[in-house]
Amino acid sequence: MAPPDITRRTGLNRTVLLRPGAAWHGRPAGRVLGATGLSATVASAAAGAGVITESPPLQLLDRALAGGAPWAQDVATAWTDALSHLLRTLREPTDPDREARPEWGDADWARWSSAPRVLVCGGVVAGELGSRAAHDPAVRAHRAEVSPDPARACLIGLAAGAGDDGDRDDRGAVLVLDLGHSSVKAASVHHGTLGPTATVPVPWTPFDTGTWPSPEALLDLVAAACRTVLPARAGLGPLRVRVAIANYVVGGRLDDDQTYGTLADPGVDPRDTLSRELSERLARPVRVELLVNDGAAAALSVEAHATPAAADARTSTTATGRRGPLAAGPAVAVISIGTSLGVGFTDA
Repeated sequence: MAPPDITRRTGLNRTVLLRPGAAWHGRPAGRVLGATGLSATVASAAAGAGVITESPPLQLLDRALAGGAPWAQDVATAWTDALSHLLRTLREPTDPDREARPEWGDADWARWSSAPRVLVCGGVVAGELGSRAAHDPAVRAHRAEVSPDPARACLIGLAAGAGDDGDRDDRGAVLVLDLGHSSVKAASVHHGTLGPTATVPVPWTPFDTGTWPSPEALLDLVAAACRTVLPARAGLGPLRVRVAIANYVVGGRLDDDQTYGTLADPGVDPRDTLSRELSERLARPVRVELLVNDGAAAALSVEAHATPAAADARTSTTATGRRGPLAAGPAVAVISIGTSLGVGFTDA
């Protein structure tokens, strides 16, 4: 049986964290762990400590953690505690946990409890906070680890599947895009190697529908990000593009949403829409060959970052003495923590 798609029903954002007495008790995980909720926590804690918050809250938190500020240490401790509790909820759900997600059945819970490990990535864990989570005993106890390059896990995954024939004679240039709720990241892929990442901030506020852009403005932003990483020597030959998007993608279609969901054209494959619109804006043929949610893209990075021991564990000696892949087993789970929580599995 095919694994279930990642949708609002199967995603993590609505998973309720339950521990009476905890500051996050009764709140959905996406609003506690994601950048929007964490930013509010940081701003409140900094203000309580008399710290002026002129810079973005997560940048302030990173600097304060590096400097050993007590208020920042408290925020990091509470956030890491909430992360480990989410992992416990997924791995070892109690009856109240199950009751708080009535739309999940046994198969949904089993998918998490059977995962051999959980890879955590995303911009929220790209700095000091991620370093603390990576070494936290409670997080590690649930077989979770932080990606070696958390902010670029989506791009790394997309590049891993791009093949080694990219930009040959400028006829097969490859770009990878991570369309997030806080920024658009872009990078080129040369002969299978991911190049430097360009980051373009987005002109809207997550969850504030009044600030979200029109589809045209959104496409202009994506095209601008593409231009920042297109090789200067490149001609106007075909451009292959692989996209991770902060939106549920089900059956190749974008879920309804007022940000990236506005790119959905009824009855039209969104890859075709993006290909057509980017071709026009970049004045060259563009083919969007892959469009997946951000968690699924990050899951592609699991193989790219496999350790020698992990790679060896996935092979077996056959009767002929040759090394070959093991039969498919439980899927590695990925939690991408950005504005909210993205999910991916290596069997998807």
